[in-house]
Amino acid sequence: MKSVGIYIASFNSEKTISFCLEAVLKQTYPIKSIVVIDDASTDDTPKIVSKYPAMVIRHESNKGLAVARNTAIMNIKEEFIASIDADCQPTQDWLKHLMRRFSSEKIVGVGGKLIEGYYSTVFDYWRSVHMKQYPEEGILNFICGSNAVFRRDALIEIGTYDVRLENNYEDVDICNRLKNKGYHLSYEPKAIIYHLKSDDICSVLDTYWEWNSSYYKKTKCYSNLKNLNLKIKDNIGLMNRYIEDDIDSGRLQLIYLDFLLLFHHSYKDLLCYNYLSNQEKVAIRNELNNNTLIGSGELHSDRRISGGIIDKNNLADRIIKDYSYPGPAISYWITLLDLIFFYRLEAVHKKISTLISEEECLLQNFFALSLTLGELIRKKFTNPYFIKIFYKHLFLVTFKIKDEYLIERLLTLVELRSDWSNLIKKEQLNLNNLFLETMCINLDKWFDSIESRFHDIFTIIEISALRIDKNGGL
Repeated sequence: MKSVGIYIASFNSEKTISFCLEAVLKQTYPIKSIVVIDDASTDDTPKIVSKYPAMVIRHESNKGLAVARNTAIMNIKEEFIASIDADCQPTQDWLKHLMRRFSSEKIVGVGGKLIEGYYSTVFDYWRSVHMKQYPEEGILNFICGSNAVFRRDALIEIGTYDVRLENNYEDVDICNRLKNKGYHLSYEPKAIIYHLKSDDICSVLDTYWEWNSSYYKKTKCYSNLKNLNLKIKDNIGLMNRYIEDDIDSGRLQLIYLDFLLLFHHSYKDLLCYNYLSNQEKVAIRNELNNNTLIGSGELHSDRRISGGIIDKNNLADRIIKDYSYPGPAISYWITLLDLIFFYRLEAVHKKISTLISEEECLLQNFFALSLTLGELIRKKFTNPYFIKIFYKHLFLVTFKIKDEYLIERLLTLVELRSDWSNLIKKEQLNLNNLFLETMCINLDKWFDSIESRFHDIFTIIEISALRIDKNGGL
């Protein structure tokens, strides 16, 4: 039998790590070594893992999946390295089925089938439909790192995982490099693991965006405003495809999440664009101050500032993943009042003032778009309770806070002044007019297009949203 070592990448996995380890220990295929890479967990994960016959390697700080995988490769000496995530539970023959696929020296990686273990909420159901972690129709583009076996020598030959990719796209990247070397990958549907994850409305949309964000950064979607707005149009296309698929398949309970995805992704994209643009400004400013020119690295385009590195593909991951709007709750009110006050005070001017700093522009763009879209939303959606739910969820998935009173005041503003379209026509330091205009114009066109194909689409979205809110899926 071939020699296999297995590692489990883990971070704050106290709820699932024991299920994972117990299932690994029951594998019918012999495992020479079991290694848990603890990426600086702050919960009881280390205590739980200590009860099992596994080597534990702990990072002093959270470094991400790519570094964790490289740590495992450097410490596991067996010919084959299997990997599984801490929130996954393999069936007993999982590893046996994977190893059977290594029928040729050219096959260097084999992946299995991940099945969602929870369907208790609409968010878990949405994930199981739109975030499948196994190939469909026999097309294998890459192997998910959560459910795989690789030849160790092949991984080392191509330079292991790219640590700059941190928590997403690292598995896609390494599979692409292996294929470019002439190696082959294989898929074994009988090698099944169950995903022990349960999502809420924020986590499922965040995870989906993070999955694909590295690809969009790599293809320079955030390098300029033109590309950003192409990305916004792509978001509309993605929403449309999912809505059509879910209607055709009778999954009407998912339609509202498909609709909400457009707004969630577009705000995330704007945040990423703003962050990278600001970092570029800092880099240029430092270059001028230091009177030095900085070159690019061999694999990635970087700029060094203040002793650190700005990586256009990855630094945004951390700020976006952990993003919460700075300051107390009063900050939201001040930002909204600033926008409304100067909009009315300087109504006849082409340019309006603001006292809000440029670093806090996402919130002002959020309010500007919410006000501008108000008339369009109210024309298409007749249920006033739906409109309240929609704005509540927009605020929640974007800023991770709940402020029902603020949402009520925002809706009152929408109702008192139905036409806020001049907001996107005026110049203001913090407003991205091209972003706002792209969202409004293209959403209006999509509304007309989707209604011509599905006459009851707005009622379907309303019912889907009302069911989610009633069932307390948040």
